Amino acid sequence: MPWKVQERDGRFCVIKLADNSTVHCYDTREQAMAQVRALYASEGKSFTYLDIESEVKPPMDNEADALVFYGGAVKALGNGKLGGYLVEFADPATLKGSPDLEQEFFAADTDYDLEEGKSATVYYDHGRDPVLKRRKLARGKMRADDAGVWIETQLALRDDYEKAVYQLAELGKLGWSSGSAPHLVEKKSVGGFTKIVSWPLGDDASLTVRPANHRSHAVTLKSIKAATIDSLIEELEESKLPPFTTKSLEDALSAAYDDDLDTHSLKVATAVEELIAHYTKTATALDVLSGRLVRKQEFRAVKDGRVFSQRRVDKMNELISQLKKLAEHPLALASEFEKMVKEAVTTRDQRNALQEAIQLQHNQFQQLKESHNHG
Repeated sequence: MPWKVQERDGRFCVIKLADNSTVHCYDTREQAMAQVRALYASEGKSFTYLDIESEVKPPMDNEADALVFYGGAVKALGNGKLGGYLVEFADPATLKGSPDLEQEFFAADTDYDLEEGKSATVYYDHGRDPVLKRRKLARGKMRADDAGVWIETQLALRDDYEKAVYQLAELGKLGWSSGSAPHLVEKKSVGGFTKIVSWPLGDDASLTVRPANHRSHAVTLKSIKAATIDSLIEELEESKLPPFTTKSLEDALSAAYDDDLDTHSLKVATAVEELIAHYTKTATALDVLSGRLVRKQEFRAVKDGRVFSQRRVDKMNELISQLKKLAEHPLALASEFEKMVKEAVTTRDQRNALQEAIQLQHNQFQQLKESHNHG
């Protein structure tokens, strides 16, 4: 049976959601929340949506009901250690003029259920990743200061996935995000904005890829697009590849304006030579990859890594489409190159013949001149 805590007449009451009846009222919110925990415990359930220790289904739809709020950037502090603000405080005075009319904010006096020395379980993307799932990456120690609730944690870097998570933090691609159960969250209007009065921390401190256009209010987990760790690892791998260069081609193009015809032709020939070398090496690389696929090594051996991801398949299909469009270009290029060489040879032969004729005329003129002088 779901319950929530609601403030009534200066006291904090435990409300049964089924009929909105009052179970009991307390002087403090902490006492009321303790009662909610006890009620769920009496049914053998947990009030948190990410309690992976429990074998019974939590009393809510994980993604449809769970609330999350983005915090600050994840900071890589060295050797697998991470830090940052899980929650950032704000003041209504500083929010005025914001285009986000639904903006919500945390304050220093918000109830975070933050006892001294309390820690939080750290997940990747709120336990939604198909590989890491609800793996507990670490425990994070939390403390409140003037700016927010700071959290620090130490990753064990047990495998390539945890190492990739830390690399993403080093690159500044991750942010903190806290999750809370909606029936334990309370809000009220302050200065035209919504203050979050209660947001219990400790059960879900997640490392997430924060969207560039994220809004400053609590959202359901289901509304957030997941960023899988596999797709992010692929981006890391691609970023490490040396950039593709076309220097010889650029030299050949600039030679049309900067160099004489003979130098220009040399640079064009170099660019074509590079094209042939690239094609030969690419064909060899494709042949090796094809052999590995036939043997299906990557389906079993850890050394060979993962099978083709959808991202990789999409990229290869795109390249296949481009290759088909370019299929006739090498033949056309070869024909054009052959024609140009023949014309160049013809022009050169004609030029040589003309030079020989000019030289012959010059010699004949010199002979006539000498004969005239002797005469």
